[in-house]
Amino acid sequence: MRRVRLAAALVLLAVCGACLVAAVRMARVPAWATRGSVDCASGRGSQPESASHRAGRELEELVASEWHRLRPASEAWTMAIPLGAVQGWLDCRLPEWIAHGGVVPVEVPEGVRLAEQPFPGGASRLVIGLPADGWFLSASVALERRADSWEPVVLEAWVGEQSIPAAWIGALGWDPTTVKLPSEITLGDGRHVSIDAVALSDGQVRLSLRTRLGDRPVGG
Repeated sequence: MRRVRLAAALVLLAVCGACLVAAVRMARVPAWATRGSVDCASGRGSQPESASHRAGRELEELVASEWHRLRPASEAWTMAIPLGAVQGWLDCRLPEWIAHGGVVPVEVPEGVRLAEQPFPGGASRLVIGLPADGWFLSASVALERRADSWEPVVLEAWVGEQSIPAAWIGALGWDPTTVKLPSEITLGDGRHVSIDAVALSDGQVRLSLRTRLGDRPVGG
């Protein structure tokens, strides 16, 4: 009987220890998501433009230039965007767009963080993270094309640094599958830019795109 009690005590101690370790890991914010306050100085006042704001602004300029360039109908082309520039746009330029009533084609919650999860052979996955109800939730996702958008499919999930079943993250206060990217953008001149593929590697979001004519002549 004494041996049974000792074994039960050891099992209980091991379970309590595992729970304590899990609780500590859940309370930690992953190193890739740790940051201070985001500096989004626009450069319009006395302060110089911050690096995050500049990255977001330059991304907008790059997209406007490449997407509006005249191309042969249905010509395929590619574009590589630094993941850091996407983060800068989300942090600094997206709130400015919303404040001025701009149309935002991407459904992204405030405070979202992005990271790259590399794998052997050069492949990578996108990791999306968000503070929620005192925790930091994150998920490794694959993007799949639906009828009119690219939508995340959760492959792995974490609370802080503690891995959890992927299906649980939606019940913890945030559903990363709501972060969607449209599969087609209509330009002001009536043309349509289709996003045919999205990949992530070496810190770059690589887009495969195709521009096709709209219902009215360019410039009409």
